Amino acid sequence: MSNIYDYSGNTILNEYRPTAFDKSVKGIAHRGYSSIAPENTLPSYVLAAKMGFKYMETDVCLTSDGVPVLLHDDTIDRTSNGSGTITSIPFETVRQYDFGSWKSSKYAGTKIPTLEEYLALCRALMLYPYIELKNSITFTQQQVEDIVALTHKYGLKGRLTFMSFKFEYLEWIKAVDETARLGWPPTGTPTVNDLNICKSLLTGKNEVFCDPQHTKVTDEICDMFREENISLEVWTIDSEETVLSLNPYISAVTSNTIHAGRVLYNNAMG
Repeated sequence: MSNIYDYSGNTILNEYRPTAFDKSVKGIAHRGYSSIAPENTLPSYVLAAKMGFKYMETDVCLTSDGVPVLLHDDTIDRTSNGSGTITSIPFETVRQYDFGSWKSSKYAGTKIPTLEEYLALCRALMLYPYIELKNSITFTQQQVEDIVALTHKYGLKGRLTFMSFKFEYLEWIKAVDETARLGWPPTGTPTVNDLNICKSLLTGKNEVFCDPQHTKVTDEICDMFREENISLEVWTIDSEETVLSLNPYISAVTSNTIHAGRVLYNNAMG
């Protein structure tokens, strides 16, 4: 673990002092600071922390031998110098590939991180994980429960978020951690059914939110969710103008480049 990333936790925390930006709208780093660094890698999350983000979104898949790793696609073709479906490749094999050069020579040799390494980084830098379990991956209930247990091992219970387009995975998480914050991302415009799905995930001890694409949210939808006290978060916005046009009920914005809370703060300051 000690050699997987070259950073000093203290140095980063000294560079970035948390501000009040997230109090208005949370800024969520989409796969880290993925506009500059290779997505879903530790350098990407370190850079996001340096850029002022505290909330870090990631995608979790499984290798053929069941190791949870950070990867958005079903295959490693786009983001590495290897090829193949992640579920068909053993961890020790996929670990040999370069997951950084495709983005920039600066990141040559970057390895695919395990979920455990990501959680360790979040703990070290006092970050808040947003973990999406990919619905294209077949997780067993035991594997989902093991992932929840891993987050507890790193002391992150109560400060992390799980998301998935597969409702069953969220139900399994809810069953083993009634405090887990859960996000439901509808495939299109949020409906009453999506609102009811969110309500069904409530335990009385957790927070549940709906997480649609920002272009699918209208003022009427915001009113519908506000009446039931279910939060709305949106993805993925890289335009300051779009952030400034959002309905004020939206509580978080996922972005590759900009911190929505900072944008709103700077606009208020003139």
